[in-house]
Amino acid sequence: MPEGTPPPGARSALSASHRLATAVGALARGARALNVSAGLPQALAELADEAARAVGGDSAGVDLSGSAVPEGAVTVPLAWDDEARGALWVRLPDSRPIDEEELRVLEAMADLAVVGCRNAEAYERLQEAARTDALTGLLNHGAIQVRVREEIARARRDEHALSCVIIDLDDFKRVNDLKGHQAGDDYLRRVADHLRAEVRPYDVVARYGGDEFVLLLPGTEEEEALRVAERVRDRLRDGEPEEGPGGGCSIGVAEWAAGMTADALLELADRALLWAKRTGKARVAVVNPEVEAELARLHRENGSPAAVEALAAAIEARDNYTAEHSEQVVALAKNVALIMGMPAGLVERIGSGALLHDVGKLAIPNEILHKAGGLTAEEWTVIAEHPLIGERILRRTPQLASLAPVVRHEHEHWDGSGYPDGLAGHRIPLASRIILACDGYVAMRTARPYRPALTHAEAVAELRAQAGSQFDPAVIEALLDRLGEHRLAG
Repeated sequence: MPEGTPPPGARSALSASHRLATAVGALARGARALNVSAGLPQALAELADEAARAVGGDSAGVDLSGSAVPEGAVTVPLAWDDEARGALWVRLPDSRPIDEEELRVLEAMADLAVVGCRNAEAYERLQEAARTDALTGLLNHGAIQVRVREEIARARRDEHALSCVIIDLDDFKRVNDLKGHQAGDDYLRRVADHLRAEVRPYDVVARYGGDEFVLLLPGTEEEEALRVAERVRDRLRDGEPEEGPGGGCSIGVAEWAAGMTADALLELADRALLWAKRTGKARVAVVNPEVEAELARLHRENGSPAAVEALAAAIEARDNYTAEHSEQVVALAKNVALIMGMPAGLVERIGSGALLHDVGKLAIPNEILHKAGGLTAEEWTVIAEHPLIGERILRRTPQLASLAPVVRHEHEHWDGSGYPDGLAGHRIPLASRIILACDGYVAMRTARPYRPALTHAEAVAELRAQAGSQFDPAVIEALLDRLGEHRLAG
């Protein structure tokens, strides 16, 4: 034996050690591929390459279709949840047989592939749940906001039309009141089925709020979108049994135009919906210059100063704290609205809403309203009714009816955790978002029988902490500006 040549047993040991190191390295790199790759296909491709390197294969792959395994390749099945799902395959040079150690390496690689596939399935289920309205199975509010932006980007790129349709079920609240919430839920599910039946496979259907739905129609101009909307209206009117709970719907239609943002498109459709409801319900409407002018006129005629002041006097007579508190909120809210660039008419409307935001407390019993200590859970339930009571009071006064939604939603939170409807983000009226933040600051700075007042610095810190959860970050930016504080950190 030549000098320096290891004996055969040592060569065998060295070879086994090298193969073991190769196999361990391949497994480690395969596991890393599953962790860092951008998607499952790329991760599986990298894992297959490592499997080929570990056993000296010419090529390799992971097949999940059952039809792409080359003839003569060594295969290791992939199975999970008691079901065969595919195979890891490796083609060896000269079709040599695979030894037992190499097979164990491939089986370990196959186990890694199964882990990756199972994790991808679980992630997709979570993503689907986050996008889906649990009651109807449609896209939810957050998901449609994303899809509108995606479809606008596609329409801009391909120079295609895009239309948005918002559907509001007329008098849906009466369904819950008269027939119960189960009947209301069943009706919403049927509405979802009707909508799916009226659109193309690539159209988008979403539940936008409690009784509102959105259709997003790619490649569809306004005229065709109107026809779709009319079919939907007729189907919801005629497709329900006579004894059923449904009462028809009102629909707003808007076509996207170059330069229009997702929020602007939804706002345009929402204004068309408002016009449909103002002109008799069970109608389909679009916004044009004549409609915009009429909506502006109706807006100017509502919320007259005399009516606002009369109701504010009634609040003051009942509860002096509420009156003083509201006046402070008014001044702050109007300043915030001005900082945010609101036109004069809207600034005044926000001021009126702020003055009347607690009008519902007129119906709250004195023993709860003026209780010195903390409230019980039952008493909080009573207090939480005051936005709904306030809405009803305002709707009964024609000059104040336009302020009713502002008051109803003044306790909604930016992240959807508020009440009474759990609205989130831009679905909450801007006036309500401004009043909530200003109301919050004034309340924190005011001593109450059950707690001392916070300092200015403490209240500002709380505003910063709650921006993006309880409060609209843009509103907090403006409020901090008004209070002479630095804006939110970027």
